[in-house]
Amino acid sequence: MFLGKNIGGTLGIPFEGQQKFLNLDFYNPVPTQPVPNDDLDLQLVWLVHMQEKGRKV
Repeated sequence: MFLGKNIGGTLGIPFEGQQKFLNLDFYNPVPTQPVPNDDLDLQLVWLVHMQEKGRKV
């Protein structure tokens, strides 16, 4: 699950925040390394918090 989110975040980062329709059929260049992803990082922080403290925040 997190691998898919990381791949999606890496491929989507160049287009984040754009409000127009994107007609993409290939990524050039294809990324070879993941990029920092604040969305995924926050989900991991919440996961660790829930594992340590339970559902009550």
